Amino acid sequence: MNDRLGHSAGDDLLVQVSRRLQDIFRETNTLVRLGGDEFGLLVSEIEDEDAFFARIMKTLRDPFEVEGEWVTLSGSLGVTFCPPDQGGGVSPLLSHADLALYQVKNGGGDGWAPFQQEMEERIKSRHRLRFEFDRALSNGELVLHYQPQVNMTTGQVVGVEALVRWNHPDQGFLLPAAFIDVVEKSELIAPLGRFVMEEALSQQNRWKQGGLALQISVNIGARHFLSGSLHADLERVIARHNGSHPATIEIEVTETEALRDLFHAQRVIEQCHGLGIIVSLDDFGTGETSLSVLQNLSVGEIKIDQEFVRGIAESQKKQAIASGLIAIGRIMQLKVVVEGIETEEAGLFMIRMGCELAQGYGIARPMPAEAIPEWIASWKPFESWTRPNLLGSAVNGDKYPHSE
Repeated sequence: MNDRLGHSAGDDLLVQVSRRLQDIFRETNTLVRLGGDEFGLLVSEIEDEDAFFARIMKTLRDPFEVEGEWVTLSGSLGVTFCPPDQGGGVSPLLSHADLALYQVKNGGGDGWAPFQQEMEERIKSRHRLRFEFDRALSNGELVLHYQPQVNMTTGQVVGVEALVRWNHPDQGFLLPAAFIDVVEKSELIAPLGRFVMEEALSQQNRWKQGGLALQISVNIGARHFLSGSLHADLERVIARHNGSHPATIEIEVTETEALRDLFHAQRVIEQCHGLGIIVSLDDFGTGETSLSVLQNLSVGEIKIDQEFVRGIAESQKKQAIASGLIAIGRIMQLKVVVEGIETEEAGLFMIRMGCELAQGYGIARPMPAEAIPEWIASWKPFESWTRPNLLGSAVNGDKYPHSE
């Protein structure tokens, strides 16, 4: 709303929301704005909880008129109850309501949920994970693995994506799914981003000294990308690794993250361009307004999310979506990379749709840096990928390419 119609329109929308909510509440209820787009409601008595909260949700979903346009909203409600004999004041109530709100948002939003004690246990677990991850950054417990990106028709390895791994002292080797959701929502995301950039460029220089020149892609979280410090961080790391040319460095940010603040995101992209660095839009197609994002952001690459690739041979809808996304990228003269190629057949589908650049387990799993040179020397694409127009279908043989 703020990006499209301006901050005054956003403020007007918030005023309309508060007026609507006040209209449906009793005089004994209290509505306050807690900040941003969050409101707090103190209700003295509810006869039918489901009906009451359903009424609030309906009130929020009905369209609002803002500067001549109709705008639709969804809402997330976190609820907690206070028995007459419960002490502790207001702070525990607000904390519990916030935990319930987080639970709703984490489940996709547009609903309500009451506080439950296990929510508090989950938040304690998240705090513990943040503490341990902070220690991991200091103790050298993080390492990078690299997943090759290839041209499926020529067999050329065009680059690698750096992916973080956590060598936890008690739990062993952890993939990002075990920790990244917590880290991305904390102040630790910027130190993680700096570590990945530093280590990736160090490795890029080591490969270069061995005669291997590779473009390297690093993932940057939204908070770091939009924090205002990324430009300075990039300048420092490039200066320390003068063997790394900016044109061989790529920054990946997810489409959903870029949607948070398009204006600010574009400024950061322009700063990256000023350094000669390419910005890639990761997980493309999963956001709500993909075309709007491309119209407003001057990215150099889009990466089609693996969700549209998995099972593509059996789904005409996925074939249509993937084909459309590839066509959009080509029309806008963007580099297009497809993620999640797990089978020969999926790769052949993407090649025939016009996308030759890819990565995925069917090509190579992420691997330690020292394994990359040997893998590059031995890898060959499927024969069907090199002659997609001569073969009627993918070979019904092995699911994964051979290393010879």
